[in-house]
Amino acid sequence: NGPGPWSPNLTGDMREVGQSYTLTAHPQDGNIFNSGSGGVTAHTPTIRVRMQQGLTLQANFSPNQFLPLTGTYRGLFYNAGAPANGNAGSVIITLTRSGAYSGRLVLMGVTYPFTGEFNANLQSQKTIRREGLSPLQVNLQLQGNDLIQGTVSDGSFVSSLSAYRSASGGSNRGTNFTGRYTVVLP
Repeated sequence: NGPGPWSPNLTGDMREVGQSYTLTAHPQDGNIFNSGSGGVTAHTPTIRVRMQQGLTLQANFSPNQFLPLTGTYRGLFYNAGAPANGNAGSVIITLTRSGAYSGRLVLMGVTYPFTGEFNANLQSQKTIRREGLSPLQVNLQLQGNDLIQGTVSDGSFVSSLSAYRSASGGSNRGTNFTGRYTVVLP
């Protein structure tokens, strides 16, 4: 369903019943993997199946909604009802064309790197482990308008997070005036 095949392509091949095989769904450019259906339900593009007589598999793809959202998002999180150093900080998240991301969250002067992936609903949940402290639960939602919103919590506080996509940087220079300048102040 949608453009993209399974590999290796087993269509028409005689395979041994009871034998296990690993298959990977490969979306064509501009598409992403949604699910696998048929004889096996899959939520990841790589699956392991045990061959059975008459087994049918279908890879389901959809247009890649992450393409227009890729870039670096920068923002802050804080508890509006009781802002304090222990519940406020900054975040940087870099989103790739596949929906995967890497980022870093700064809280109380400590940087916590993290990685993850947004699902088809443009949501992600991530647990960030902290030595000697409660883990941080980070919930993210891509809004589709250059904004990621969400929450950061350690169980004792819940802070709102907002991060906006950078208008320039990397391959998106944003202006023809980027460069080094000398400024003379009186």
